[in-house]
Amino acid sequence: MAFSETEILNALTQHGFRPAYRSSAVTMLVHPGQPGLAVRVGTTQAAIERDGREIYRAPHGDFDVERLLALVASEGSPQP
Repeated sequence: MAFSETEILNALTQHGFRPAYRSSAVTMLVHPGQPGLAVRVGTTQAAIERDGREIYRAPHGDFDVERLLALVASEGSPQP
């Protein structure tokens, strides 16, 4: 099942992500409980970074919010 950009953004905001930047081509989301974590949702794909290192990328058709959340959990919170 292919997801739209809006569906991906809605799924992520339901899991606590909040928009930090928005343009016509990309929305950047952050999570208040996960410092250093950023999700970019563009018009054709989504990517997640932790501290500037990409840990997940998928075209909208392959996007899996549960996999993304599992990767975030396995990466753990960054150490101060």
